[in-house]
Amino acid sequence: MSVIESIILGILQGITEFLPVSSSGHLVIAQKMVGLDSKQLLFSVVVHVATLSATLVVLRKQVIQIISAACKRPSTKTLQERDDTQTFYWIVITTIVTGLLGFLLKDFFQAQFDSIEKVATCLMVTGIILFLPTWLKPKQSKYSHQIGPKNAVLLGLAQTLAILPGISRSGTTIVTCLLLGLKRKDSGEMAFLISIPIILAALLLELLDLHGQLTVPLLQLTLGFLAAFTAGWISLHYLLRWVRNGELHYFGLYCWLAAAILFIV
Repeated sequence: MSVIESIILGILQGITEFLPVSSSGHLVIAQKMVGLDSKQLLFSVVVHVATLSATLVVLRKQVIQIISAACKRPSTKTLQERDDTQTFYWIVITTIVTGLLGFLLKDFFQAQFDSIEKVATCLMVTGIILFLPTWLKPKQSKYSHQIGPKNAVLLGLAQTLAILPGISRSGTTIVTCLLLGLKRKDSGEMAFLISIPIILAALLLELLDLHGQLTVPLLQLTLGFLAAFTAGWISLHYLLRWVRNGELHYFGLYCWLAAAILFIV
């Protein structure tokens, strides 16, 4: 992997991990069409650590509040801490659903990464998903702690679907939150809060699979990390703003355009 490739893939990961256009789908496209090697396992771990770090930095206040509330004794919790504890429970349920289904269907999901046509089809689906709030105009009145166990399971199913290359994890989970009635601000934040534990678990599994695959030079790893973190930090800030303004459907147009190009070429 060259220095230029590491920077390009880092930026690509940082942008597409947060913007609702599917990071896995774009990395498959980069590998198949541009010839970039997106299967360097160590590099993949590093850029995912970078985007996870960006998530923790941007949402640090919410993360600290939720973890602190969950660790406090019930008798000493304020009303806000009880709400944050409920949010913690829903995140746990969502993580269990995604982790269990992801493990059981691992072979199926891995088989979907070998075809540009499959990515294009999934991008078309993502475009439709991103337009659902515009078409259905769901009423947003709930906060994240009001999700409830059944809706937490639905969020887990949505996050599982997004393992498919071309299905945007952020877009699918944000739209699911909106359709469940969450306020726009809470929908954007919740979508990324539920991603933290599942990405951590995936990173741990990838680390176990490394087996000495330390073949990427330190310079490329460092540049890839910095590129992914910076691009991710900027992308997440803007995406949360666009969610609050109800502008997700514009990314749906991009997904349809990208899918059409892929089908043509």
